[in-house]
Parts: sequence; C-alpha cells; structure tokens
Amino acid sequence: MKIIFTCGGTAGHINPAVALARMFQERVEGCQVLFVGAKGGMEERLVPKEGFPLETVTISSFWRSLRPSGIQHNLRTLRNLSVSKREAARILDTFQPDLVVGTGGYASYPVVHAAARRGIPTAVHESNAVPGLTTQRLAKVADRVMVGYEESRQHYQHPERVVVTGTPVRGEFFQITRQQARDALGIKDDRPLVLSYWGSLGAEVMNGYMVDFLRQAARDGAPFHHIHGAGRNYAWLTGELKGRGIELDGPAGVEVRVIYDGVGSAPTLPSDYPQQLAQKGIRCQEFQPFRPLLSIHQNNRDHRKICVIDGVTGFVSGLNLADEYVDRKERFGYWKDNALRLRGEAVWSLAVFFLTMWNHQNPHTDFSPFRPKALPPVNTTGGIVVPYADTPDPADTVGADLHLQMITKAKRYLYLTTPYLVIDETITAALCTAARSGVDVRILTPHIPDKKVVFAVTQSNYPVLLEAGVRIYEFTPGFLHSKTVVADDLYASVGSCNLDYRSFYLQFENGVWLCGDPAVFAVRDDFLLTLEVSQEITLDDGRTLSLFQRLLRSIYRLFSPLF
Repeated sequence: MKIIFTCGGTAGHINPAVALARMFQERVEGCQVLFVGAKGGMEERLVPKEGFPLETVTISSFWRSLRPSGIQHNLRTLRNLSVSKREAARILDTFQPDLVVGTGGYASYPVVHAAARRGIPTAVHESNAVPGLTTQRLAKVADRVMVGYEESRQHYQHPERVVVTGTPVRGEFFQITRQQARDALGIKDDRPLVLSYWGSLGAEVMNGYMVDFLRQAARDGAPFHHIHGAGRNYAWLTGELKGRGIELDGPAGVEVRVIYDGVGSAPTLPSDYPQQLAQKGIRCQEFQPFRPLLSIHQNNRDHRKICVIDGVTGFVSGLNLADEYVDRKERFGYWKDNALRLRGEAVWSLAVFFLTMWNHQNPHTDFSPFRPKALPPVNTTGGIVVPYADTPDPADTVGADLHLQMITKAKRYLYLTTPYLVIDETITAALCTAARSGVDVRILTPHIPDKKVVFAVTQSNYPVLLEAGVRIYEFTPGFLHSKTVVADDLYASVGSCNLDYRSFYLQFENGVWLCGDPAVFAVRDDFLLTLEVSQEITLDDGRTLSLFQRLLRSIYRLFSPLF
C-alpha cells in the first residue's frame, strides 16, 4: 500500500500526519509512505528528522491586507497555485498512491485536490474545532473528513462525510510513566503540574494573557508547578515579564526589540510582520501603521535609525534595515551611507530615545533594567559627544536649529551630504550667506535618484545656491543616502536628518553632534573621498533644460513640503 501524507505550516499539522504514518507502517505490512509539504516550510526540517521521505510544492499563503505588499504577495500566491498543481500532478504520477491524506496547511490543497480529481481515495484531518481555509475547500471534494470534536460537524456542507476521530497522538507519549516524567523535569515534591501551551509557534494573544497569570503566580505563590510552552514567543514573553520585574530561572537569550516605520515599510512588509517576528522571539512594534486614509498623522513618521547593544554600544546612522544598504541587492547603483559608533555614557541617551518610542504602545515599560551597571573604559579625547532627538513638535525644532547653527557658525568650510535637498527659505538664505562670506560650502547629493519627483525638487534648488557660490556635487556611482554635516575641523553631525522639510518639521529624527572629537576628521575625510567619485554641477547644466522641464520643477517646489 502506498500513502501520501500532505501537510505543513505548523507542527499542529505535521505531528498528526507523523502519528498516522507510524500507525500505518506498524499495521500494514510493506506500507510505503511519502510526505508532501511546502517549499521553505518547517516540514522540510521536521519530516526528514522522523525518517520519512519528503517532496515539496511551491505554495504560499494569502494575506488579508490591501497594502501594496499584500496585493503583490497574493498575486504571487495565485501564480504559485498554478505551479503547485503541476508539481502535485508530477508527484502523483511518480508515486502512484493508493490513498492521499491531508492534515492541514496550504501544501495539502493542490495534492489532495489533484488526487480527488483522479479518483484516488482521499481524506483530510482537521485538528481545530473550526476548519481552516484549506480544509473548507478540500471538504467539498475529499471522500472523508476527520475531525476532533462532534461539535465540529456543523461547520461542513457534507456532514455525512465527517468522521469524529479525535487528534492522532504519537505513541512515544505513552512510553514513559508519570514518575519518570516528573524525575526528568526535576520535580521533587507532590504539587500538581500544570502545562500550558498554544501551539508549536505560540500564540501572541494567549501568551499575552499568560504574562499577567505568571506575574500573579510569582507574586502570590502558586500551589502547583507550572510549565508554559511559549513557542517562538519565548523571548517576547520573558522580556514582558522582565519589564514588570519578574526574572525567570535560566538564560533567556538576547532580548531583541525592533521598531519600524509603518508608512515607509508599507510597500515591502506584510501587515502581520510584528507577529512574524514575535514567532522568532523578536519583540516588534510598527510605528504609525499605514492607513489608506487622508490623515495628517501619517506625516509624523519614525525616521530614526538607532541600534543599542547591551546599553554600552550604540550606532547612529542613515542606515535602514534593507538589502540595498549592505549591497546584497542593487537598487539605483552603489548605495552609499554613513554610521557612527558610540561607546560609554552617551549610549544611554540612545536607549532612552528608543524606549520612549517603545512606550508609545507600551507605556508601562520600566527603563531602569536597561541601564548598564558598569560602562566600558572610554579614552578621553577632550571632545564633546551629544546625542540628540527631534520630534514633530513645532515648538522644538532640534534638527533644523542644529543645522542652521552649524551653517551660520562655519568660518572656513562647511560640507553637507543629503539624499534630498528640499530646503526652506531660512536654510537657503543661510547657505547663500555663508558662501558669499567666503566659507567653502559644498553639498553632496545622489546622481541616481530613488524618487524622481523629489530629485527634480532637489535639482530645482541648485541654481540659487550655485549663484551664491555654493559648490554642488552628485555622487555618480549610485544613490547617496548619507546625512552628515562637518565644519572647520571642529563640528560634525551624523544621523537620520535629511536636508528637507519633512525631516526638519514632520518626522521623528535623531543624530549625534560632535565638537572637538577625532571623529570629526573621519566625517571630513569620508566626504572628501566621496568627492573623488562625484561630478560637480554648474549653472550651465541647468540651462540645457527645456522650458517645460523648468516649469515642472517650479511646480514641484510649490509642493515640496509634501515630499
């Protein structure tokens, strides 16, 4: 007898299939079993571990999202459905099964459906009380539907095909005694043992409830032992408990927290990305989720780039977490950016910036556990290092004020890098005044733009600056994403703030201001090295534009605050 078991996605689909496969091999002499799962699914790891052969089909889920990334993903899923049908047909032709059993997961659909159309006996098993999308579709064509509960029968259009079997459990669970299990777990007394778990991957909502339960049990004491299986939410759950003053026995690993901007990430990330990271033990918040509605709050984006490691090492930069920033993926040529590493007391400011944003959704977070008890020795250079943060508060324009002060204080030279030169009259006047006063003012922008409209606005600001004596260069190898300012071998700033209206007045930004520190020379030298692969822009370059192009740039400038 030949049987195909098709499943995937979670251990709740895979383990029942493994249990059934073991049973058939024990009871049916010469039984041959083949598993079919999804490419990239956990079944690729779990099924071969159990000693069964595995074939895969190309299949993916549907996202319930109208975001661009969601629409793109669902179109890819529709294409994968067509591919998976051909792959399922090939597997059936090669293996020629006598029975096909699906236990859940998207991989089950093309295989069971193709088998049913060929007249091969089919069955599906649903462990959940309410059937998932795959089971709902397959229940219409499968010969038998196996469920765990009598109450589940009402959810199916053909109740006569439904058989209540319960959920298959592997025999290994019954090969150990109660006392042997307690000894293996190190339980020495007679208190009852409570086991709680919400699936192999964990369930964020239910694990969230467990935080309060475990906190109360730790505070009041419990007349029982408690083992909770958090799945991939372990680091998240322990982090939540730590934030409320509860330390668990044993190492919890590295606590990882991520905040990302929802509006900026809408084209590339799914709406459930925080949940996906939570399954991997990473605590994640989406700041300002994208809503396809007109709202001024959508402009108040989190543009900060902060990395804090153990409270003693920090990074400030223009770097986002994306493949193009490490040149694993080429977009707009070579991607150029800058970052500054901090060690010591200044890192605590970065941690406070991050945790303040984190408290936007979790106001109960206590900052004190994150402050290191001891700081690494730092070489004193006599310089000043000041991390700063900016918000959309119109009464506190830190980023704009800092840049304006550096422009007006420069005596010998002023070098700036920015991917977007969308400046207001105040900054424009300050740059022109500095250049006319004999200051060597140079600005670096990208030659290959990532946003053509914004680039047109950037170039529309060239003529007035060039006429005043400002020298402008474009980085020719690709896209320049750096945000730096350096002046007179004395001052420098590195951070997330572009020379544009959005960074100065609408977004959450951050950076580091340096005075008299050796890092100032590093910022200067990097600028000069970048000039060697850049082309200087002259007034003649703009005179070649047609009347229509110049008119279009003027129109863009009127709406520049929107960019």
